[in-house]
Amino acid sequence: MTIKQDLGLHRCNLGKVYSNAIMSWSEFYENVLDNTENNYKILDAGAGEGRLKELFHEYKIQYLGVDSAVGDTTWDYSNVVKADLEDLNFIKDNEFDLVIMIQVLEHLKNPAVVLRELNRVLKPGQRIFISAPQGQGIHQVPHDFFRFTPYGFNHLLEDAGFAMETINPQLCGDLESSINKTIWTLQYYIEENSKLTKFILIMLYICMKILNKFTRYFDNKSSRHTDPIGYFVTAKKK
Repeated sequence: MTIKQDLGLHRCNLGKVYSNAIMSWSEFYENVLDNTENNYKILDAGAGEGRLKELFHEYKIQYLGVDSAVGDTTWDYSNVVKADLEDLNFIKDNEFDLVIMIQVLEHLKNPAVVLRELNRVLKPGQRIFISAPQGQGIHQVPHDFFRFTPYGFNHLLEDAGFAMETINPQLCGDLESSINKTIWTLQYYIEENSKLTKFILIMLYICMKILNKFTRYFDNKSSRHTDPIGYFVTAKKK
């Protein structure tokens, strides 16, 4: 049987910058730490409660977490500076050695403005580490505005004065991503239904969970991923 291919569905063509290798959170954070040195000043942009400070516990660093404090009303923002990332006027030019922005970009009304501001406060030649979704569902309502492709990242970062160095699919490839999104949807549907409909949905949910055990095997054999959950990105200030 021959399956017709969609000619528009091809591997991301960003040269050596793009890698089809699926990256885990531990690998991403290891990459961050590999680029960290003692006495670094680190900015956690959109830090939430500032918990990522613990990531650098083996280093002597100066950590600053900044957050608008609107993402989750149950969070404790007392350990971070409450401010708008679009205007970090209290930070000098070229002050930080490293910037991290974890699952934040989609919540910004003006991501291009924020990236230019982060470029301003980062030292020349130093790196920013970003994670953001492409296929994740709406969350932290109503503060959820965008999703990003590799080309979207490249455009925004280049425009802000960065050179994108690496971009990897986040957590899983296309098939596992699709199955996961189906599982999440079924979870919502199960909560909203009752009796026979709920039973059918639970059976479908179980089938999807079993199927998901095999998806990574096929994803690892794929030559391209066009719809993962998201991406991990490294970029350097020019």
